[in-house]
Amino acid sequence: MYKQWLVLAYLEIPAEFPMASTCLQLSVTNHATAHTLNVVKHLKLKLKYSESHPLKSYLVNEQFLKKDEFIDKFNDFQWLELLKLQLSANENQIHCSPSLNIEDDNGNGVSVSIVGELDEYEFYVCYKRPITRKRKKWLGLVEYDFYDKDFCSIIPEQTEKDGLDAFILFYDENYEELEEKWG
Repeated sequence: MYKQWLVLAYLEIPAEFPMASTCLQLSVTNHATAHTLNVVKHLKLKLKYSESHPLKSYLVNEQFLKKDEFIDKFNDFQWLELLKLQLSANENQIHCSPSLNIEDDNGNGVSVSIVGELDEYEFYVCYKRPITRKRKKWLGLVEYDFYDKDFCSIIPEQTEKDGLDAFILFYDENYEELEEKWG
């Protein structure tokens, strides 16, 4: 029987435990192996992370982050300080609202922005993904399916916690609940 810390250490740094892979594969059932592979996938899933700052016309701090690394970045992000900077700047200097963004390899993603005044602000959750929706033409007489590969839902009046929840659902690939809440 393998110690739990050894299994977790192997999942995080497999190169440091070369024999652990073979031993683990021989000691678990197919069901457990499938579950372990799913756990490994989520532990190693890295999404493209970036930040949008009000006075910069480009994305900053672009990098690939695992879920736990992202949560740390989210909790440390200077939401109110950047909003204050935006509010004190000249209008022609402002390029965007303070935002955090994550994106997968297909270009789908979630962004969260803060807007408003320092004493009364809210968050927007944006969820970008492909979607097929109905469209009408010829004065509404003909309806057809339209595939929009870059569809984006923009939901205002959210909290900071709502934003973090949306990011976590995206990291966990829980698209059904993400669509329910922010679709």
